[in-house]
Amino acid sequence: MTMTGWLFASFRGRSMSFFYLVPMPMLAANNAAAGKAIDGWHQAAEWALLALIVNHGGGADPPLHLSRPRHGADAAGINPFRPQ
Repeated sequence: MTMTGWLFASFRGRSMSFFYLVPMPMLAANNAAAGKAIDGWHQAAEWALLALIVNHGGGADPPLHLSRPRHGADAAGINPFRPQ
């Protein structure tokens, strides 16, 4: 996604810098048609990254909600911290 953003900025004629310290070279000349194509790839990469992050977070969520075997004081029903 970083490369598509850099290409998109180059095709639109915008300069970029590395953390506002070092100017980065333009990868291409100003070209509106190619900029639209790269914009599509860039947006697809953004949505894919968002889906990956949501999927990753969702992978941690099911163990919190699935019923699991009770052990020790929890199994005997004397755990004061577990709602009955």
